[in-house]
Amino acid sequence: HRHCLPHFRVQEKPGAGHCAYAASKAADTPIPQTITSPLGHPLSLVWHDEFNAVPDKDGKPYIDRTKWQTTFWQGSSERCLFGNVEAEYYVDKDYTGDTSLHPEASGSLSPFSFDTPGILTIKAWKTPEELWKKFWMGEQRPYSSGLLISDKRFTFQYGFVEGRFKLPGVRGAWPAFWLLGNDPTKATEAESHQWGPEVDVFEFFGHRPTKHSAGIIPRDDEKLPFRFGYNEVGKDITKEFHTWGMEWDPENIVFTFDGKEWARGKTAASLNRPMYLLINLAVGGQWYSQEMEANKTPFKPWQVDETTMPWKMECDWVRVYQAKDNAAQIAAYHVKDKALNNHLTRVVWTDVQGKLISDIPVTRKPHTVTYLREFETDKDLGIHYGTRVRGYITAPATGEYSFWVAGDDNCELRLSKDDKPAGAVKIAEVGPGEVYTGRREWNKFPGQKSSAIKLEAGKRYFIEALQKQDVGGDCLSVGWLKPGDTGIVPTEVIPGKVLTPYVVKHTPGK
Repeated sequence: HRHCLPHFRVQEKPGAGHCAYAASKAADTPIPQTITSPLGHPLSLVWHDEFNAVPDKDGKPYIDRTKWQTTFWQGSSERCLFGNVEAEYYVDKDYTGDTSLHPEASGSLSPFSFDTPGILTIKAWKTPEELWKKFWMGEQRPYSSGLLISDKRFTFQYGFVEGRFKLPGVRGAWPAFWLLGNDPTKATEAESHQWGPEVDVFEFFGHRPTKHSAGIIPRDDEKLPFRFGYNEVGKDITKEFHTWGMEWDPENIVFTFDGKEWARGKTAASLNRPMYLLINLAVGGQWYSQEMEANKTPFKPWQVDETTMPWKMECDWVRVYQAKDNAAQIAAYHVKDKALNNHLTRVVWTDVQGKLISDIPVTRKPHTVTYLREFETDKDLGIHYGTRVRGYITAPATGEYSFWVAGDDNCELRLSKDDKPAGAVKIAEVGPGEVYTGRREWNKFPGQKSSAIKLEAGKRYFIEALQKQDVGGDCLSVGWLKPGDTGIVPTEVIPGKVLTPYVVKHTPGK
């Protein structure tokens, strides 16, 4: 989780309140099947985990593997959020280690237990020295902890998610309950799991036991500034269980603590997609370190209070509720989104060898059809694919325009003198022998920039870009200088407000 950002309205003095589950969970406490949500919607239970242990393959009590996995989507290679400079590896009972890490682990590192019936305990502790020395950068990540993630098991779009937890109030503990976006329409798994959007239902630092936080990280292409919210409760919230919740629909997002709303904002555009759940107990981290420095406390990210270990994050339950017309809400959003027309159509062919534009099988049905809200794709999406981006550009003013294209490996930009695709001609390229450019690296090769082209205000022109990715990093960007602009690079990537999508008439698929 990377701490960032909704359009928040945070109450001046939020009430802490108490939910119906403030006391210890009783075995016969009924699970609410229907609720009225914070946004006022009637919702029904669609998914839940009460954390009653289930027999594992060895017959011993364990987490429900049909609901959770214990690594990020990349698998065993992603057992720590290294960008956060966290100090732990996320392990599980099956983890025997990679030969480059710690093969001697032999499944001995398991953070999950059911010390109290109906309560999952996630523990964080100092890994035995003979093992952590074999971790990659082990001197900075000498701890073991646990992560639960519902990716590939359960995702949902819109609704109310709530969980009940008891958190560790110790220096360096960073528990969180959060969601990440997953777009199954994308051509590659890397693109489907491109980081964000992210919603933090709560994040908590053990050294500040009276407040928690929530936030949103939309996709990078939304270019929203950092926004974040803290909720000062006024009492130590680590002493007992509390509930945290979040609801979102196509328009609004609300955060709750113990059943009471404490923050509200508008739904970022990238949140209109399926999301999956995560629960984890991180140790240390860059954000924690920055707070320590701000408080004049000279701790490095991995210098935490080991004397209090093992730490415990206790999980009572997690529940997800949705409206009966949820599918209709999603359909209505997509109809509205496409009606705006401020995007381009992108098609992708996967498993295509080579790096030349001529290698793209444009006569074959593409694997996916998606949309770009500006004339730029995300970077580092995958390997061995071809992309075709098509649509129409409406000139905002009459005058001369200059266009640039940048991409990896080869790419080219075509423009028509009107809205007819048949008239499109190549105006810029990263061509054969030039290999590639970096993202928005506009002037690496002379052919990336077009000559000056006169366009008429209000007139629509067909525009097309092709990109062939072989291996390594990948990207595609198209920018321009408008009449009156000056400079040797584009003033901007061509924005969605001047774009209209091309209608793809065939059904995607191999």
